Amino acid sequence: VPYMTTVGNHEAECYSPVCLYSPEKQAQLSNYSAYNTRFRMPSTDSNGAHNMWYSWSHGPVHFISVSSESDYDGAPTNNKGTQVKNGHFGNQLAWLDADLARVNRTNTPWVIVGLHRPLYGLKVFKANGEPKTKHEALLDAFEPVFLKYKVDAVVSGHQHAYERHFPVAHNEPVLAGVSADKTIYESPQAPVYIVSGSCGSTDGHEPYDDVPAQTWNVLYDNVHFGISTLKANRTALEWTFVHSADGVPLDWFVMKKEG
Repeated sequence: VPYMTTVGNHEAECYSPVCLYSPEKQAQLSNYSAYNTRFRMPSTDSNGAHNMWYSWSHGPVHFISVSSESDYDGAPTNNKGTQVKNGHFGNQLAWLDADLARVNRTNTPWVIVGLHRPLYGLKVFKANGEPKTKHEALLDAFEPVFLKYKVDAVVSGHQHAYERHFPVAHNEPVLAGVSADKTIYESPQAPVYIVSGSCGSTDGHEPYDDVPAQTWNVLYDNVHFGISTLKANRTALEWTFVHSADGVPLDWFVMKKEG
């Protein structure tokens, strides 16, 4: 089965005890070297950078994979020591702007961006509705570009749970076109943010006991393991979160736009 990768914090360096205590192995495996060596994503075809950021189109969708881990102001370095600073793969945001500017929305009316850390997620916002301090850099870097080019959906992981949100702009839900049962988003006026991070992990699910509610959140599930599936044509994009154990749909919604 073909699959496309998106870089996350665990790709930055080696994490095993044997590796962490070996300066030689740390040097060999630092700065996403294993990740960039073992996969070949279409960065050359899309003027991207290794497997860190790149894009491709499939059917009516233009997909973009970017790095929430490096190469923007305030990005996490994901380094285990003080000597190695990860990143420095290029001007990611300039590339993203140029890639989005080139998208032919007649040929690919939908644009979906994938990145590891969520821009909007319940675990990274405070009870007063403001983003946590360490999260502000990610929002400041990417949200203006997503809004400028009318990105349709942004998919992330990192949190070991599933979250589905309304269309969101500047930390406010944009409810125009959202049905009463919250399953149909008709011509959404801002990106729809989805966290799909509960496909399975020895760490288990993310605890949500102390997570404050946010106005832009529709639902979350930190109980079930599952995967997300996507169906798209030129006028509808259908998203389903499926329980891994039995294939039962746990969440479903559809985004629609005029052809």
